[in-house]
Amino acid sequence: MARLTATLDRDAKIIGLVCFPHMMSHFYYTTLPPMFGVLMVAFAKDEFEIAAVVTAFALAAAISQTPVGFLVDRASGRLVLIGGLAVEACAIGAMGLANAYWQLVVLGVIAGLGHTVFHPANYAIMSTSISEHRMGRAFGVHAFTGFLGYALAPIFMTGIAALWHWKAAFLLAGAIGLAGALLLWINGDLISDRPAPASAEPGSLKQDEQPAGESVVGGMRLLLSVPVMMCFLYFVFQQFGFGGVRNFLVVGLDDLYGVPVVVGGAALSCLMVGTAGGVLAGGMLADRIGPQVATAFCTL
Repeated sequence: MARLTATLDRDAKIIGLVCFPHMMSHFYYTTLPPMFGVLMVAFAKDEFEIAAVVTAFALAAAISQTPVGFLVDRASGRLVLIGGLAVEACAIGAMGLANAYWQLVVLGVIAGLGHTVFHPANYAIMSTSISEHRMGRAFGVHAFTGFLGYALAPIFMTGIAALWHWKAAFLLAGAIGLAGALLLWINGDLISDRPAPASAEPGSLKQDEQPAGESVVGGMRLLLSVPVMMCFLYFVFQQFGFGGVRNFLVVGLDDLYGVPVVVGGAALSCLMVGTAGGVLAGGMLADRIGPQVATAFCTL
């Protein structure tokens, strides 16, 4: 019993350490859309030009996502995770100091580069460190915290902007991420993405060895396989709808119906809270009845 309790305690700490930066990554991805109206006034730009900052962010993240995945496989996922969170936090925080539109675009690109690390690093760490029988709940909590970040960002950014100033909202958001990076650094011994040497079986690969035939060509062949491409297309089409709502709901409600920005931000937060609850329940369901059955059940 004591051993089970110790294992649960360790798993909980690892999940908490990994899921906080994941929450912040989704938080940062949603800091700009609720602020479109404010930024349009501050920089004398239209919606298309401000939305281009989000596009720069997304393109930088998309282009560098695969190379970062290879980097995590060959280097330390822990260091990549900490570095990515620090870079994205600094870029988002610096938006509060920007006084020209081009600076927003450049900072958007930098934030996008930092944003690429979370999924490859987090999945590598959890797959290696979390007990197998808790894996569904671990990934459920991981997804939950991502949507929690989506939910918190609109109300946080619009609320701080209304109470204080839009610059303060970005600066505070950046400071929270830097504090999280420091916490990860202090507890870095818990978030290893390499198996412990004691777990190696006779004839198994050593900790620093690559599987036979493992190469960039082999990795690209895996990425272009049918199952991976099906997952890729699923997320592409999912983002057409969900991403559009997430990015333009607040400004759309304001333009079409005159809904105050703070109210629109609260509506977006409520949508994300509901989604977060759904993915958390899905993770628990996967541990109880299996991921394949849970997936089929949830799509009905």
